Amino acid sequence: MRSWATPYTEDVSRAARLMRRARNEGLRYRSMGSASRAALRVEWRREAFFRVAGSFTPTLEAVWPSGRFVVSTTDVDVSRLTFISGPFALAAAIDTLGFVRDVLGSDFTLTDGTVLEVGANIGTGSVVFITELGASRVRAFEPAPENFRLLRQTIAANGLADQITAHQLALSNECGHVAFELSPRTWGDHRVRTASPDGSDEFNESTRNVINVPSASIDSLCRDGTLDPAEIKLVWSDTQGHEGFLLAGARDLLATGVPVVVEFWPYGLCRSGCLEMFVDVAQEHYTHFLNIDDLRYTPVGDRRPTREHLRPIADLTALERDYLGKTPAHADLILFAL
Repeated sequence: MRSWATPYTEDVSRAARLMRRARNEGLRYRSMGSASRAALRVEWRREAFFRVAGSFTPTLEAVWPSGRFVVSTTDVDVSRLTFISGPFALAAAIDTLGFVRDVLGSDFTLTDGTVLEVGANIGTGSVVFITELGASRVRAFEPAPENFRLLRQTIAANGLADQITAHQLALSNECGHVAFELSPRTWGDHRVRTASPDGSDEFNESTRNVINVPSASIDSLCRDGTLDPAEIKLVWSDTQGHEGFLLAGARDLLATGVPVVVEFWPYGLCRSGCLEMFVDVAQEHYTHFLNIDDLRYTPVGDRRPTREHLRPIADLTALERDYLGKTPAHADLILFAL
């Protein structure tokens, strides 16, 4: 039972977050030049509009040079950020693809292949792969019903139905159905629910609504002809701690050496009970990994991976100690078979 004090406590916590954010934004504003300040003022106005609009409409359309995106006014994560400042994580996607090309050489291209996107959310990545990164096709997998609905609307709004195929499936290591927990305000944190071996509940996951969604493995979809492994040039995954199960269900595809961009989040992996599985499957099929964090905060002109940035896949075991219980709590990795 919720105590009478809980709403008050939540309000105080939210107020504290807003005050902290206002202070940080003020400090950032004072450190900027005039052009950057003008851009930030535009973002503030767009955010104010986004928050007010939530009282009148469930969705908005954000129009940017890279595409049109249908966003939810309930989601304070991917939708809000996409409406305010452009497609979620666009700059990171451009950087990441550049890192893959730096390592594999200029012959690596998406123009004649397919990106397999796992955890497509509302479609910001799916569209950008086509409009900004030059991919020919995207196979986008998103199990959450509301995210999937917006994903399909975004595909239609951009006229990309011939290039982006959306699948309402959770990708795992087995076919059937899985329990899927829904984050009420952060739609990028919906997750497949598995028994938590360590009982962790840092984000109050145990209180979330749970639905059942269909699931399949990547290898099963390759075997039944839904996916053609020969066409897949890049796997791009963000499954909030389910990555170990995802990789375990893709062993046949991974054996081709396809590069994989994947989130490494020790808390989520441990909570799902698949951290060891993640490491074992990665070490079975890949030789090296690049931790994108090692390059993300370097000057733009220096963002070229060197041999020192490429770490042997055996180092994944040590990487857990670098992130578990620390800030930042996760890393974005690129797995390479070299």
